[in-house]
Amino acid sequence: MKKMDVKRKTRFEKQREEMRNKLLLGAISAFYEKGYHNTRIKDITERAETAVGNFYHYFKSKEQIFNILIDNLYQILLVRLRKLAEMNEIPRIESLKNLLSEYLRIFSEEKKSQIALIFIEQMGGINSKFLEKKRELLASFKNEIYVIISRLLEIGFIRDQNAELTSHIWQVVILESFAWWINSGKKISEEELIDNILNFLVKGMVTK
Repeated sequence: MKKMDVKRKTRFEKQREEMRNKLLLGAISAFYEKGYHNTRIKDITERAETAVGNFYHYFKSKEQIFNILIDNLYQILLVRLRKLAEMNEIPRIESLKNLLSEYLRIFSEEKKSQIALIFIEQMGGINSKFLEKKRELLASFKNEIYVIISRLLEIGFIRDQNAELTSHIWQVVILESFAWWINSGKKISEEELIDNILNFLVKGMVTK
């Protein structure tokens, strides 16, 4: 392939990537502002400043782009939690604090915070398929927390309790606390939010 052809292809691929990202950002805004059911492909393409027909060069449907947005965010959250669960050493309070701080940095980004709210507040009520997907994603999240809780139980760091139930409580508190923080306009500082979450999740469970 000629050098000029390679440059042209690279430029074309860059343009495609830029348009795909614009459509993803447009979809986030549309879903957040209008809700999934009220969002049309046209709402997405208008925000991306492109034609409706161009949408289908990148995505098959509104459902597909919605799934991609949710999967992308959830993988970011899950990877960070999994790193903590896979640590050979016992998770320390500082490690949990660092995890929550990383989540806060993610949720501090406007578009990611909007995706998080779409997932927490909208996804389960869209249809049975999305409800099932949400349950599967939450189950994956809870499984990683379960590993951490089980390890803390093994060493006697926390009181004897049902690890599965405690994992569920952790999951709900973490996600709902961040949702409250975003919806409140971040009315308390990041440090205060993290301290409150840790006080509730950890300090109330320790043996001494």
